[in-house]
Parts: sequence; C-alpha cells; structure tokens
Amino acid sequence: MTPRELFIHQVNDEYKRTLNAINSLPDNLDRLDYKPHPKARSARQLVEHLLPHIASMATAVKSKVIQESPVSFASKAEMAAYLKKHTDDLTSNLSAIDDNTFENANVDFIINPVTKYTMPMVHMFYMFLFDVIHHRGQLSTHYRAMEARNPNIYGPSAEDIEEMMAAAAASN
Repeated sequence: MTPRELFIHQVNDEYKRTLNAINSLPDNLDRLDYKPHPKARSARQLVEHLLPHIASMATAVKSKVIQESPVSFASKAEMAAYLKKHTDDLTSNLSAIDDNTFENANVDFIINPVTKYTMPMVHMFYMFLFDVIHHRGQLSTHYRAMEARNPNIYGPSAEDIEEMMAAAAASN
C-alpha cells in the first residue's frame, strides 16, 4: 500500500468516526453554543472549523492551495451531507493523482492572505487530518454537558458499556 492509498484508507476510516460524532450531536442545535470555558470553542465553532478541513483538502489536491472559508450549518443532516460530499471528493481526487504528486507536490496553506505553511501534500494533508481528529476529540468533551450521548469514536462510551453490562446481566 502506498502512502497515498494509506491516506485514502485513513480518510474513509475517520469519516465514519466523524459522521458518528455529527450524528450524536443534540437535535436542538442551540445546544451547540455550549463551551466549557470562555477561552474554549463552542461545539458549533468546533464543527464549523473541522468539517471545512476535508473540503479544503479535496480542493487542494488540484489547486495545491488551502485557504479556508467560514461555513455554517442549519442542521445535523446538512453537516453530515457536507462531510459525505467532501470526503467523497477528497478520495476521488486523491485516486486520480499519482503517488509522486501526493508525496512531493507542495501545498500552500494561506491565512489572511499570508502563506502560513508550504509543505508536501502528504505532510499537509496528514496535518489537516490530525487536526480534524484533534478537534473531534475536543468536541467529544461537550456532549454530556449538551445533554447528548457521547459518541462511540474509537471504542464504546460509558453508556455503551453500561448497556452491554445490563444486557449480559439480563441474559444470565
């Protein structure tokens, strides 16, 4: 498996976890304004920050530039559809390039219009994927305070374990 093929696999794997995190958000999106500390991002801000990373990478495969724009969402369904569309675009665009391009073509990351970083696509894209994972982890600390169930991201949540234990006890 080449580094490009491995990255595509990891994007698809993390897609499932991120979709689970989106689907576990409270239906009442007003609760997404919760933040645990004045310096922390709200749940809404985290979602609106991490989801565009996928879209940015999808575009950067061809343009070799990442310059994110703010995105807002009116529903969980809209968040899920955005994630699906841009994950599909990213994996499709990556499948259309060769391994050399993925490993060696430079990508610029531009913020306010200064080029903040320039690095090979493979490094830039892993940085962005890890940032998605990082912010999804931050988001996971918000669920219970928003009166939502913690999602199963890398393993069962406390509620999942409680349900498994209750089911096992009931079957004995």
